[in-house]
Amino acid sequence: MDRLSSPIDLDYSEDFKCAAHPSYSSQDIRSISSIIPFSEMPHLSINDGGKATCSFDDEMEFCGWHNAQDTVVKFWKAYFDQNFDMDRFDCTSVRKFDIDRTFLLAGGEPILSPQKAAIETEIPCQYGDSVIRFDFWANTLNPILRFCLSHSAEITCQDILPMPNPVNFSVPMTGEPITVRIEIVNLQENDIILIDNLYYDGQICEVVEDENVPKLLPTLSTVSIPQLITGSPDTAFFDDDTSTEQTTSNVHFSELSPCSALTCNFNDGDSCFYGLSGIGSTSSWQISDKLTGNRHTGIQRINLDDQKKVGYAFVGSDTESNINNNFVMESPKFTMTQNIIVSFDIYVRSISPQLKVCIDNFDDCQYTSPPVQKNKFWHSSQNITIPEGSKKLFFVVQNVGKHQFLAIDNIKLKTIDGDNFCE
Repeated sequence: MDRLSSPIDLDYSEDFKCAAHPSYSSQDIRSISSIIPFSEMPHLSINDGGKATCSFDDEMEFCGWHNAQDTVVKFWKAYFDQNFDMDRFDCTSVRKFDIDRTFLLAGGEPILSPQKAAIETEIPCQYGDSVIRFDFWANTLNPILRFCLSHSAEITCQDILPMPNPVNFSVPMTGEPITVRIEIVNLQENDIILIDNLYYDGQICEVVEDENVPKLLPTLSTVSIPQLITGSPDTAFFDDDTSTEQTTSNVHFSELSPCSALTCNFNDGDSCFYGLSGIGSTSSWQISDKLTGNRHTGIQRINLDDQKKVGYAFVGSDTESNINNNFVMESPKFTMTQNIIVSFDIYVRSISPQLKVCIDNFDDCQYTSPPVQKNKFWHSSQNITIPEGSKKLFFVVQNVGKHQFLAIDNIKLKTIDGDNFCE
């Protein structure tokens, strides 16, 4: 190679951009932000129906997260005004953060010594483990991000190791109320932090006091895992009158109405009341609010029956094969008092993945996904009849190879005559 005639092509564009757009200070970011108080009490607690997944964009979001009461520095809901410069923001920190309307902001104000800021939520009880994900940004390396879990007068905290957004941590299964806390320590005067798109991937249950016979029904940890697709979950998981000698708690789990338990359009960043890693799962379903996967076999077409906002549950990956995994999306418990129809949309573009919809156990699977069609990807209004007395619904996918995907959307309930059951 002629080193003189063929110089190395170095990219200095980022350096040039940041030379022309100096970084923001914490005071700069605070000054170009419109801030709204974020309460020390939840808008609506999770126990009363509030949401554990929050985008902070909607005033009527009924978010179950709130400021911690024991901190000096508080979070505010904030959004940038018209003077905001995205180039300057990108040059302030190497950490990427998508600006999406309203977010949480803390810091950028005078303090005499390093402080902490924290948000919390109270989970009444939880089937299985959950994962909490969110976007985090700081203008310096001073703040330390960690999570804390508090129950039965015990508090444990753990640093969240540096990772790209969204950062995440897990919450173990619990049959008693637990406080989950996202905490930032070592927050100094020149520091400012942002949090957004807080997503809870888990299955919340309800704690109810039983005045007559205090007890706790078995959760997923006390039932045998079925072998898909021919196994059956332990009947104790579905029977309100079954007790267990392994527990001594004085609470039990109540159930939801069929409309609350089963309907979901996945447009709010969560799976409603469905557990994405239900009983028998070896891998979890995921939620997406954008097109997913490669252009040939990925989910690259919007659902024309749900164009208001892209949101769906899916399985599949371009980076690894899941051919030996079971994906089980499990409804919470309900009691069906009449025969109804569950309707949903399915995205199928590969031959191998197969969806089955099972009622109460994995022997009664009355629906199998349709064959692949060359020019049709979303199949609308797939119907399955749920008989009176049913208590559970399972969406089960197997045989998902690398670069293969399957999705579902718009789970609705209809009467046998085809009318909307949940009106």
